[in-house]
Amino acid sequence: TTGPVLIMSADEEKLEMNIAERPSDLIGKTPLVSLNRILKEAGVDTSSGVRLVGKMESLNPCSSVKDRLGMSMINEAEKAGLITPGKTVLVEP
Repeated sequence: TTGPVLIMSADEEKLEMNIAERPSDLIGKTPLVSLNRILKEAGVDTSSGVRLVGKMESLNPCSSVKDRLGMSMINEAEKAGLITPGKTVLVEP
């Protein structure tokens, strides 16, 4: 990734966003969202620091929990000489 970039939202709020050079830079960095409101509504005491978070798998580059596995398979096949970057075309059935 290129790192954090500051942008202005429509309501003039400064937002910091990370911009990736390529989709594979995002694999393994699935966004998380806090779900502590659910705990509080259920009466769970969160003062000890307990947190509930959800992984937003649909925001992965290929919208899948299999992104990391797929990237690992491709990297291993490249290391073994089975495929060549820029020459081999992979098609998911």
